[in-house]
Order: sequence, then structure tokens, then C-alpha cells
Amino acid sequence: MNTHKRIFLTFLLALCTAARVSSHPVASADGEKWLKWSDETRNAYIESYTDGFLDGFVRGCDVGQQTYSHTRPKGLPGEKCVARAPVFSKHVAYYKDKISEFYRSYPKDLAVPISEVLQGLGDERNLSLQQIDEYSGHTPRKQ
Repeated sequence: MNTHKRIFLTFLLALCTAARVSSHPVASADGEKWLKWSDETRNAYIESYTDGFLDGFVRGCDVGQQTYSHTRPKGLPGEKCVARAPVFSKHVAYYKDKISEFYRSYPKDLAVPISEVLQGLGDERNLSLQQIDEYSGHTPRKQ
């Protein structure tokens, strides 16, 4: 291979690599994304997440019931499991406001996933924003 072809191929490879790198921007932390979103987008996220989370939980109960039906007593499919389904009983606006308050109050926690904050606010855990901050691993826990 002559020198000109080698230089051209090296240039072409460098150009392709640079284009690939620049076309994949660095992902921002969930908190940064959340704070930039519109209220509509935040509402859609919360509604979709809670609906999907519950649907996945119930489906998991059904699969578990089918998988272990030979060892379980008769009854409704996944009856005990479904009774433990996650609950997000507050209005979407409550969760939206609390998540926004969390990221504004704890800027060092911008990398904490939105889903983790939302689960902490759910009925099962019912954590305060300070507790979510403490459990996120970014703040030393009191001994």
C-alpha cells in the first residue's frame, strides 16, 4: 500500500471515529434531565413509570404463580403476591413537586435515578427527601 493511500485511510478512520464520538453526547444525570423537562414531560414520566411498575409487578406475580403452581395451594393467581403490589396513592403533582424539590435541595444527588426518588416517595417506603438523600449513598449515615 503506498503512502498516500495509507495517509488517506488513516485520515478517513480518524474522521469516522471523531464523528462517532461527537454524535454520542455525554449522558446527563437524571436530576439534570428532570429539572430541564416541562411539567408535561414530568407528568408523563410519573404516570408511565407507576403504571409500568405496577404492570410489571402483577405480571411477575402471574409468572411466579404459573411457575410454582404445582407446589401452591389453589386460589387466585398470585393472590398473596398481588396483595403486595406497589402503591403510589398520591396525585401525580405531589410526586412531581417532591422530585423537583429533591434535586433542587440536594444538587449533589443529581446522579440519583428519578426512579429511585419516586420509589422512595411511594406508599411502601414513604421516605422524606432527607431520607432519600441519606439512603442514596451520597451522604454519610449517622451511626
